[in-house]
Amino acid sequence: MLFNVAIDGPAGSGKTSVTFQLAKELGLQYLDTGATYRAATLGCIENNIKSTDEDGCRQMAQQVDVEFNPSDGKQITRFKQRDVSARIRDDDVTARVSEYSAVPVIRHTLVAYQQKISEKGGFIAEGRDIGTVVFKDSPCKIYLSASPEVRAERRAHEIQSKGLHTDKPFQQLKEEILQSITERDFSDSTRTLAPLAIDAHATIFDTSSLTVDEVVAQLKAHIEQTIQGLSDK
Repeated sequence: MLFNVAIDGPAGSGKTSVTFQLAKELGLQYLDTGATYRAATLGCIENNIKSTDEDGCRQMAQQVDVEFNPSDGKQITRFKQRDVSARIRDDDVTARVSEYSAVPVIRHTLVAYQQKISEKGGFIAEGRDIGTVVFKDSPCKIYLSASPEVRAERRAHEIQSKGLHTDKPFQQLKEEILQSITERDFSDSTRTLAPLAIDAHATIFDTSSLTVDEVVAQLKAHIEQTIQGLSDK
């Protein structure tokens, strides 16, 4: 039975690593919706399109597309047919993606695109509005949560493991990230368009004291139980 699995949750709750691992274990296609917003942001930056330019933003969003590598299932994100999968992770894009992803015309264009490519089912995606907007009809919605302190610590470890900000003491980096996460939680949950929210039909998993493997095991069992329940109907 093919349906889409939606995983919501705040920044740093472990959505990305957990969802990608789940996709491999369950034989689902991992859809990185955040990458599409990053690609649209990159297009706006490169073409000097301001977030207040509705027509320009729409044109940038319309030139974003994704495809999936058949050998490993990884998503290739393109802008104007150019592979920008690595470029969209650069600091200049990261610094402005929140600004552009909140632009209504960009969000509406990309949500429609995400829904179109996943309409046949078999996808698993994570984000801040996957269950409430993109896969709102999914029979399997999951919300990952974790305390802000735990999320900040995880992000600090991740950053330093990549050799970034190694000039800062770990505690200082963690505190800076904690402040950023707190501000982002407030912004994401109070914004007018596609706010961070727990869908009424979502199952909540608190990952604060769990490893990635433990979270994956719990979610895998939950998804398989959902599949079985639908098959028995």
